Amino acid sequence: MKNKKNILYFVSEDWYFVSHRIELAKEAKKKGYEVTLLANMDKEKDYIESAGIKTIHLPIQRSKKNLINDFFLLIKAYRIIKKEKPNILHCVSLKPILYGTICSRVLGKIKVINTFAGLGVLINYQNNSLKRKIINIFLRLFIKSKSVKIIVQNQSDKNFFIKNNIVEEKNINLILGSGVDMTKFFPSTEIRKSLNIILVSRMLWSKGVGEFVEIAKKFKNNELVSFTLLGKTDAKNLDSVPIDFLESLTSLPNLEWKGHTDNVVKELHRSDIFFLPTSYGEGIPKALIEAAACGLPLVSSNNSGCLEVVENNRNGYVINKQNLEECYDAIKKLIESRELRLKFGKFSRNKVKEDFSIENINNETINLYSL
Repeated sequence: MKNKKNILYFVSEDWYFVSHRIELAKEAKKKGYEVTLLANMDKEKDYIESAGIKTIHLPIQRSKKNLINDFFLLIKAYRIIKKEKPNILHCVSLKPILYGTICSRVLGKIKVINTFAGLGVLINYQNNSLKRKIINIFLRLFIKSKSVKIIVQNQSDKNFFIKNNIVEEKNINLILGSGVDMTKFFPSTEIRKSLNIILVSRMLWSKGVGEFVEIAKKFKNNELVSFTLLGKTDAKNLDSVPIDFLESLTSLPNLEWKGHTDNVVKELHRSDIFFLPTSYGEGIPKALIEAAACGLPLVSSNNSGCLEVVENNRNGYVINKQNLEECYDAIKKLIESRELRLKFGKFSRNKVKEDFSIENINNETINLYSL
């Protein structure tokens, strides 16, 4: 690349950048781009900078709904973007997208890539709610531009933007999530007598934590079956499961909440079934494709994003949201048949290789930078 171009990634939290975007940023650096991250910098600052990525702190808060605070953050973001003069501004999630796109429209001459990693906030509002209408109008005003490219992670989200006339179809790009490194996530060869069912996620009610606990209770008398909740709480999210509830789960003999871990692979290798009864507005659930890469059979709801990963009766079971009876039946079938678990797990691994490898996902995204 003769003239180095600058990419400014704009996300809400540094931990999210590490878990979902840092490999993309590293690949962009390999291609010759200079990379900067604008985010609420916290515990991951040193790790990100060790990858050669410049960081800038912006105290953005996902759950805070204060127009005055938002206005001052918008001004700060504007000043930072103006100073950095990026050629490409890649924004991820709603607040960075709104702030970043407004700033780019004022400054001009900035190519904007907006990634909607699920439409949780938008689709969780009632269809005719005033708040949703205001957001839709705002999005039409600022992201319906030739200089703005949109990335969505599933077909349902693409249909949402087209149906609501927010973005022209030619400016929408369907890229299936943030990818998974198949050299890090691979099947375990260990054979165990007991079985473990796992859910890896932030501890949010809408991610299906309540349903997961209820299903665990139904198997509490089966000494050969255990359940593991893996993931941190999210105090900034109004949907967060109270820590008191999670700590109370110690009363169940077959269920454990392990909190956050940096070694997800180790926990997936100790598990036999991945269970995600989510009702959240997902993009592509990263934990779901990581579990699939590890060769696990999957049980998930008929939710946007999940349907791109789980093929019913091929690599798992698709169940209706919040339907405990269907959840129980699906888990029971997999518990009772090792042959079925192996068959579904093999299909899971092959599907990730074909559709979700991090190399393919990163290349698709970086190709948009040069268009």
